[in-house]
Amino acid sequence: MAEIQRLSSSAPACGCTSEREAQLRASELRYRFMVENSTDMLARHSLDGCYLYVSSACQTLLGYPANELIGRSPYELFHPDDVSMIQQAHAALFDRRDICTVEYRIRHKDGAYLWFETTCRAFRDPETDAIVEIHTTSRDVTQRKRVEEESAQLFMREQRAQAEAEVLRKTDRLKSELIASVSHELRTPLHHIKGYASTLLRPRVQFEPATVQEYLRIITEESDKLERLIVDLLDTSRIETGALSLEIDSVQLNEIIRSVTQRWQGIEAHTLGLCIPDTVPPVAADPYRIEQVLDNLLANVVAHTPSHTLTIVSIEVSREQLLVSVIDQGPGIGAEHLPHLFDRFYRADAPAYRRHGSGLGLYICKGIIEQHGGKIWVDLVPDAGAAFRFTLPRRRSLAKQAARAASEDLAPGQLHTS
Repeated sequence: MAEIQRLSSSAPACGCTSEREAQLRASELRYRFMVENSTDMLARHSLDGCYLYVSSACQTLLGYPANELIGRSPYELFHPDDVSMIQQAHAALFDRRDICTVEYRIRHKDGAYLWFETTCRAFRDPETDAIVEIHTTSRDVTQRKRVEEESAQLFMREQRAQAEAEVLRKTDRLKSELIASVSHELRTPLHHIKGYASTLLRPRVQFEPATVQEYLRIITEESDKLERLIVDLLDTSRIETGALSLEIDSVQLNEIIRSVTQRWQGIEAHTLGLCIPDTVPPVAADPYRIEQVLDNLLANVVAHTPSHTLTIVSIEVSREQLLVSVIDQGPGIGAEHLPHLFDRFYRADAPAYRRHGSGLGLYICKGIIEQHGGKIWVDLVPDAGAAFRFTLPRRRSLAKQAARAASEDLAPGQLHTS
């Protein structure tokens, strides 16, 4: 009787256990149903990444039955270009980042690559807190990536179209500026040449020899202006098309500077001074083009400063380059003009003593110096005027490389900027 009573008293406990087991089995079945019917691929991985379990979605997404993936490393299927990124994400899980999401390409069984988005979670032992498995949820985002790529390509096409339209607008504007500037610059010397030549050719008019000489002098000066303008226009075209060739040679920059400043000494009552070291090493450059740069810089000083202005031309020597400075004691340049001084056709508003030019001189200087591998810029000098400076590399190979690169790689309408 006592035994029966003991069995009777234990019966409810057995009933509760059976009920809990039934609930546990039902819960497991529901979990398995959700996992196996999920459109996402759920997987468990060992610490080195090998599949321990893969849901049946792998067949739909990758074409592999689950049993063909178990024990296999997913790194075998990753696109080679994405392996390094995935390895970094894998390693980050062990660096207290228990969850991360990566997008990558993975190979389908048919050989095609698909885009996957995978969320990785580190599964830790509740007692030791050590990572024992990695759980992943993956979905196919190939269509989304394709739409994103098409959208990006469409955006790039729109950007290119807008850029091309802007280039066309700028080209039209520059053409208009060129026509306006050139027509004005050509008309002025031609008007003087024709006027004085016509005067000298008037029949039955006798001019004093001194008058004839003065008229011829004016005709010659205006012809020189016309020639300079044509040369500037041709050089501008060569710079824009990358066709400005350099005849690189070993030259003495100090001798070129002395020769050029001697020509400009006293013009418009300007005074030129030199600050040149006793010893100046030779530099690899095109002597004709460097003379052209110095002529343009000094012409700029004469045109934009009052008479009797003092200008100092100096050379500084360093191991890598020579630095040439043309520093005038004029009124200076407004800071708002500095970003545009080397632009084509740019001319700042001029005071009464300034003479207008074509707006091409400094643009040409920039093209020549940069093709030599140097830089050119302007500084404002406190209590003085402006300092135009340019550098030339001392190494012959650098100058030749720059000249060759400019002639081979320079796109039409483009200048290298410093």
